[in-house]
Amino acid sequence: MIDLAKYKDNAKLYALAEKFNKLLSDLEQRDIPAAVRSKITEEIQQFEASDGNDSELLKSLSKSYNHLLTLVRTELGLHKKGHYQTLGIATGMPLGLLLGMFTPIPFAMGPAIGLLFGLIFGGQLDAKVKKEGKQLNI
Repeated sequence: MIDLAKYKDNAKLYALAEKFNKLLSDLEQRDIPAAVRSKITEEIQQFEASDGNDSELLKSLSKSYNHLLTLVRTELGLHKKGHYQTLGIATGMPLGLLLGMFTPIPFAMGPAIGLLFGLIFGGQLDAKVKKEGKQLNI
């Protein structure tokens, strides 16, 4: 866990450190293989070894947080809340734009339809992940 008291002066750094700690506490409650645990420990130690001004620490913590999320997603199959919904929206909007351009529906309706499909399909996948117990509480 990261000592939050060190970062009380910088609101952004404190908020990110708090998110990092929430992720770590969620992972502590799960049965994680030793190899993955060692990688998580390495990531924490790498951040704790970094020093510098607040912007460098923020960049380093953000990088560690993203590496940790990627590690958890690839090694354990765990996902953040709304992961698939975000992907669905990001995919549906451009597809909806194409739909609006190349079909007789009004142009402005295409992105809205794509957004709707992205929300629906992403929400279904997120519900499935939650049901399987593979959703992180962050």
